[in-house]
Amino acid sequence: RTEVKMNLLSMKDVSKVYTERVLLDDVTFGIGTDDRIGVIGINGTGKSTLLKIVAGLVEADSGEIVKGKNVVVTYLPQMPEFERDYTLYEYVVSENIKRLSPADEYEAKRLEAEIGGEAKKILGKLGFADITAKIGSFSGGQKKKAALAACLLAKTDILLLDEPTNHLDNAMTEWLQLYLEKYRGAIAMVTHDRYFLDLVCNRIVEVDKGKLYSYETNYEGFLEKKAERIASALSTQDKHANILRKEIAWMRRGARARTTKQKAHIARYEALRDEKQVE
Repeated sequence: RTEVKMNLLSMKDVSKVYTERVLLDDVTFGIGTDDRIGVIGINGTGKSTLLKIVAGLVEADSGEIVKGKNVVVTYLPQMPEFERDYTLYEYVVSENIKRLSPADEYEAKRLEAEIGGEAKKILGKLGFADITAKIGSFSGGQKKKAALAACLLAKTDILLLDEPTNHLDNAMTEWLQLYLEKYRGAIAMVTHDRYFLDLVCNRIVEVDKGKLYSYETNYEGFLEKKAERIASALSTQDKHANILRKEIAWMRRGARARTTKQKAHIARYEALRDEKQVE
C-alpha cells in the first residue's frame, strides 16, 4: 500500500523584505510528512528567514501561510539564547515538558521519567560528559549542541534545523545523520555540509534572488538538475539574443510605427530588449 504524503504546512505568494532587501518575493513553499528538505543558497539570501517564517517567529509581509491543525513545529536557531541558567539536563528536559503542557506537577514528573533516559542518551552522543553543568558556563558551540539535543528530543511534526552540524565532530555528525534518517516527522534544515545534505535529504530547496527552486532529489541530484535548468535558460537567452540582434538591425533601418504590423514588431523588440539576463 502506498502512503499518501500529507501537507503539514503551505505558504503561498509569501514575500519578505528586510532593510530594503527583498529576501522572499511571492514564493510558494510546502512541507509534507515525508520531506527531508535541505534549504540552500548563498549567505544573506533568506534561508534562515524562511525557517523563521515557518516556525512562526517572523511574520511575512504578505502572502498566505496555512499550518495543519495540531501540527507541532520545533526550531533550532543558528545562535540559541537561554532565558535561565539551567543545568544542561534541566534545560533539555524542561524545554520538552513545557512543550507537552502537563496539567499538574505529578504529570510533569511522569513526563520527566518518560523522557529522561532518552535525554541522557542524546546528550552523551553529542559529547556531554557532565549533564549537571550550568549552561551559563558553556561556549557558543556547547550551547548550540544543548539546544540541538532539546530539539531532537521533541515529539514534533516539523523539525527546523539551522546549521545543525556546526560544532559537531565527525562521529557526532555521523550519529546525527543516522538519527535524522529514522526521525518520525518532516525535517527542513539549513546547512553548508554538502555531504550531510546528500545523505539525509530527499528534497533540495534553493533560495536565489528572492525566488525558491525546489528539486525532488538529494544534493548530488540537485547539482545535475540545476545545471540542466541553467543550460536551458542560457539556451533560451541565446535564441532571444539572436532574435534581438535582428530586431535591432530592423529598428536601425528606420522602423515606422504606422501600421499594426509594425507596432507589433516594435513591441516585440522592446519586450526582448527589456528581458532580464541570466546571471
